[in-house]
Amino acid sequence: MGPVRKTTVIDFLEWTRRHKPEVTALCQLGKSEFMGLVVEYERSKGVRTLDQRSNLYLKWESTQWIFASKSNDGEALAAIA
Repeated sequence: MGPVRKTTVIDFLEWTRRHKPEVTALCQLGKSEFMGLVVEYERSKGVRTLDQRSNLYLKWESTQWIFASKSNDGEALAAIA
């Protein structure tokens, strides 16, 4: 499964900066921390539950893997088509 759309990631980055200023870089977060933020972000958009087998969850997992594999958030964002 591929990552979420780049525009969604940009919105997620902006949401994180506004609502979680203590998070300075998504690429430094562990998977559970990253996915916890994703769940909060999706809830803020009206998604009630994010099932771990849903396509949306799997796309976010792919996105997290890209962030985890890069040294900074800019590189991760650039790697998402």
